[in-house]
Amino acid sequence: INSNVTCAGIKKNITKDARKSKKRRSLSKEEKRAARVLAEVPHPHPWTMAKTLSVSDVNGLSRLMLNTVDAETHIVSYLPTDVQENIQQGIGIEITAYDQEKGTEHKLVFKRHVNTSKSYVLNGGWSAVFSKKKKLVEGDTIGLFWNNTNSRLHVGVLQRKKDEKDLVC
Repeated sequence: INSNVTCAGIKKNITKDARKSKKRRSLSKEEKRAARVLAEVPHPHPWTMAKTLSVSDVNGLSRLMLNTVDAETHIVSYLPTDVQENIQQGIGIEITAYDQEKGTEHKLVFKRHVNTSKSYVLNGGWSAVFSKKKKLVEGDTIGLFWNNTNSRLHVGVLQRKKDEKDLVC
C-alpha cells in the first residue's frame, strides 16, 4: 500500500491509524459509537487493567473482584493517604465508576476484604449497573483505568466471550 497521498496539491502520509479508521466504516453502529467514545479518551490506550470475568463477577453477588497488584498499582496509589489507610482497614469508600460506552457515571463502593482473601472488590451496585445492564457473562473481558483528573474509574467492555457455535473448525 502506498502511504503517500496527494490531496489538493498537498502530499500526505497516511498512517496506520488512518488506514484503521477507514476499516471502522464497516463496523456496526454500536462498535462505531464505542470506538468514538474511546477516541475521546485523552490517551490512546487507557486500559491499565484488564479483567476476564469469572462466574462470581456476573452471578448476582453484586461485586467485581480485582487483582490485588492491579488495584494497588492502578487505583489505590492515586488516592489520598487517609483514604488509602481506610481501605487497608477494610473500610469501603464510594467511588465514581464511568461507563465508557454509555458515558454515564455510577456510584460504587471500593473496598478490601481484610479478614479473608485480602482482595479488592467493587460492589454496591456492580451487578445492577454493569453486569446486568451490559449483559456481561463469564469469559467477557473488561478494561478499567483510574482517571486521576476526574477521580473516577473508567469501565469498558474490551471483548465478548466467543460462543463455541461461533468457532469455525
